[in-house]
Order: sequence, then structure tokens, then C-alpha cells
Amino acid sequence: MLRSRVAQVLVAVAALALCVGIALALWHGRDLIAGLLFVALIIFGLNLARELLPFSATTRARWEHSRQLADRYPSYRYRVALWIGLGQAAPTLWRSYTRRSFEPLEFVVAGFFIFVGVIAYAVWHLHHRNENSRNA
Repeated sequence: MLRSRVAQVLVAVAALALCVGIALALWHGRDLIAGLLFVALIIFGLNLARELLPFSATTRARWEHSRQLADRYPSYRYRVALWIGLGQAAPTLWRSYTRRSFEPLEFVVAGFFIFVGVIAYAVWHLHHRNENSRNA
């Protein structure tokens, strides 16, 4: 299913980050349940809002174009990992700042997501630039 080596590496790194995240969540117990519930509510809430709210035709066309790009190029889809990693790192950084103690292991999952997202952005921009130069 994944044709390119880069896509396979991105999936492997994302899977590793997910496994580390699950292990850390299981270590802390209640965080796993709260995290899964939060993600489920966000996903179902956004899908429900997308179906029920009256969005314009241009917005729906832009979503369809993004969906087609994500289906065609895995690096386009994995760019969101950067923002997920930054979102995970922000509260950890705040806790480290307010407690005046820094624990590097708290940044493992966020670091993996940020790493995957940065690589995905780089691959996407390289691919997008090459595609634009072919079309010109």
C-alpha cells in the first residue's frame, strides 16, 4: 500500500511514537482513558460539525482537494504530526517551567511527533517543488 520508502519510514516512526505514547499513558494509568476519550470526542465532534453546519461550496471543494492530496501523498497527510507534537510539548514545557524541573523523558512522545512532522513537511515541500517545476 505504501509505495515510497519515505512513507514507510514515516509510518514506522509514527507507529513507534504511538507505542511510546501508549506505554507512557499506561504507566500513568488514567491518562490513557482521558486521552482516548478526548481524541474520540474531538474526532466525532468535528465530523458531526462538518456534516451538519452549512459550509460554502468553496470550503467543501478545498476540503475535497486536501483529501485528494492526502490520498495521493502520504507526506501531505503526516504534516499534522508536527502540530500534534507541539500540542503535546506545550503543557509539558509549561509544567517544566513552573516546577523549575526538567525531565527529558516527558518529551519523548512529543519529540517523535515533531520529528515525523518536520520530516513530512520537508518531504512534502521537496515533492511539491519538483512537481511544480515539471508542470512549468
